[in-house]
Amino acid sequence: MLNDHTNSKLFNYSKPLSNFETDINNDLNIEEVFAKINKTQSAYGAQFLYNYLLTTNYFIDTGMIEEDQRKIENLRTPKLDNLLQKANTYRDSHVIDLLHAKLELPKWIKILAIVPILLYAIGFVGILQNNLLILSIPAALCCNTIIYIWSKRELLYHMFGLSALRKFIKIAKHIHQIKSDLKGIKSDSAPNLSISTALFFQDFNNSAGKEPITGTIIETLKLITNIEFYSYWYCISKIQDNNKLLLDQYNYIGYIDMLLSLSSIEECYNTCKPQFTDKSKIDLKDAYLPLIENCVTNSIYSENGRVLITGANMSGKTIFLKQLAINIYLAQKLNLCFATHAIVPKVPVYSYISISDSLAEGESYYSSELNRIKHIIASCKKKPGLVIIDEIFKGTNRNEQVAMGCSVLKHLSKTAANTFASTHDIKLVNLLNDFENYYFEMKYDSNNYFFDYKIQKGNLMPKNAIKLAEIHKLDKEIVSDANKLYTELSMQ
Repeated sequence: MLNDHTNSKLFNYSKPLSNFETDINNDLNIEEVFAKINKTQSAYGAQFLYNYLLTTNYFIDTGMIEEDQRKIENLRTPKLDNLLQKANTYRDSHVIDLLHAKLELPKWIKILAIVPILLYAIGFVGILQNNLLILSIPAALCCNTIIYIWSKRELLYHMFGLSALRKFIKIAKHIHQIKSDLKGIKSDSAPNLSISTALFFQDFNNSAGKEPITGTIIETLKLITNIEFYSYWYCISKIQDNNKLLLDQYNYIGYIDMLLSLSSIEECYNTCKPQFTDKSKIDLKDAYLPLIENCVTNSIYSENGRVLITGANMSGKTIFLKQLAINIYLAQKLNLCFATHAIVPKVPVYSYISISDSLAEGESYYSSELNRIKHIIASCKKKPGLVIIDEIFKGTNRNEQVAMGCSVLKHLSKTAANTFASTHDIKLVNLLNDFENYYFEMKYDSNNYFFDYKIQKGNLMPKNAIKLAEIHKLDKEIVSDANKLYTELSMQ
């Protein structure tokens, strides 16, 4: 697998994400999800999948994905797999840089590039006539040396993509021949032959001369003739003339590779095809988070889509919320869920999980919480979605936390499609009568405390923070004082 930097190249050329979109991706650990499930074979497929998961640049209906996956599996050949697997090198990852490059020759280079040709012609005449005109040949070499050094400094980065472009065109032509007729992303035609022909010299320059002696000879010929420079700019002109076609082909190949990878994901993990509903109903059976090895599965059923989760510290509330959000997100993106059964709504996911203050911007934790809630409420007004909230308004005092939390969650229950929230406060549970209640607990067995990480129906509010402090061997005097104070506060 290519590293994160190369996988994110297509993403870097996409429309920048808003801070809110970035926060949601971070909450759902989408980059880690990509790294875990990425089964694409080519650099193009990896970049497309990364971009597809992290952005909304493409909206591909899940019905189209399912139909296209079936079509491409029926047309899959060993040759197609082989071609894609060969396009998984560092150089292949740079093709997208080349297709987005806006390159223009400086005027002095354009002028200087003509001079050696004229000087060589004059020098040839000098050889025939045996006169001083032959001195123009060293002058031509001097000009070529300047161009050669400039080219190596300015163009080396794009040489990587150009050396891999011939392979890309070969794959595009093969895919066009199998006539896949996909609906999610369409492709009308393959790159024409003129681009492939234009790449001949550049492809030769980059593939020949791997042995030290041969390489030295090739580099000397390139210095004398500057054929690399001329072929490079000829290729660039052809690429720019056919830029839209090439970019469309890039996304088309990436989409096909992503479709093929879905079958590999289904083979490696326990997944199911989701059923979608227009209602708020959510029904997940044996769902799990693929980021966690041997993750405990959980099932959840909610008819109205309003759920409040309580439970002991470290018992699994946050993991469950992420598991729910990621599965519903992937259901709509890839038409798969990490579960044995899934009925979910087709709605965007809005999250409030990982909140942090910003010292650089002078923003407190509570200000960050308010800003996230503002974005969620505004987004729900435009398009109701699944709202995931983990411990709302932790950055303020308890009474205001309950008052603000209750008010916000009541509002979201009217405007959001689904609202799932966790809390430690029984007061909030008692105030939100319209929410279904589930909980996690810490269990006790043979003088040991443990978690089973299984969600249960009900509103149990276990006390375990002080007990966990004792288990972690915090100073006994502190634990004892905390127990006494807790008892006093509970009686007030």
